[in-house]
Amino acid sequence: MNMINTGAAAVGKNNEEKRGKILLIDDDVDIVRFMEVLLSDRYHILAACSGREGLDRVYRDKPDLILLDLLMYDIDGYEISRKLKSDEATRNIPIILFTAKARKSEIQEGLEAGADDFLTKPFSNEDLFSKLERYLAAGK
Repeated sequence: MNMINTGAAAVGKNNEEKRGKILLIDDDVDIVRFMEVLLSDRYHILAACSGREGLDRVYRDKPDLILLDLLMYDIDGYEISRKLKSDEATRNIPIILFTAKARKSEIQEGLEAGADDFLTKPFSNEDLFSKLERYLAAGK
């Protein structure tokens, strides 16, 4: 697996001015790159391109928030959410699921699995930044 990590190389604000460490877990490299460009000016961005890699990074890097794709080829977002929320060491990390799926039953299942919130692709930048700021502020 290729691991993408642009947190240290992000352009724009220096590290002291960034608002939190966000782990992006998605098996679509194009989405990962897009989100890194969108977010790296404001936040430290860590990325994983599979569910297993994402779980490893959670424990190693201890992010402040996780943006988690719902459907991935190895471990889906439901399972990752359940695992992280059942572990004392990770249960307080906010998880925002994002996916192209938008049925209420899938959103409900994600929330029941432990996700704190949900974004449906395509989402507006305003919605994304609003959710990120709200959960990062609550964690401080």
